[in-house]
Amino acid sequence: MAKTILKNKVSQSLQETVNANPHVKEVHFDMKGRHYFNVHTFKGVGKAEKDNGFYAQIGVKNIVDKEGKQLRVESPNLTTKIVETASREDVLAAEPVSDLAINLNNLSVDEQAAIVKMRSGK
Repeated sequence: MAKTILKNKVSQSLQETVNANPHVKEVHFDMKGRHYFNVHTFKGVGKAEKDNGFYAQIGVKNIVDKEGKQLRVESPNLTTKIVETASREDVLAAEPVSDLAINLNNLSVDEQAAIVKMRSGK
């Protein structure tokens, strides 16, 4: 059986969590590689149609329209748009990466430079 190559890295702790919780059937990843177990569907209309998809976070606001009616408006947190979904089996079969390596790779260039400077003692 060929190994599934996930775009997002699977940490050791994620594998341990999925392994210990048999009810977890899928793991969802956003564009920054963060993982989620629950996602929400967003179906926008008009201009918001471009944002249709699955998100880890969707905000809800109550607004009042011109006629004085209260409306419930949903807006997704665009940084939590799901770009990859992996099955339980794929997560458990993936080659795990240390949590520290994943966390360091998710830092900005400036944050990585600050850590390198701190480690060098300069």
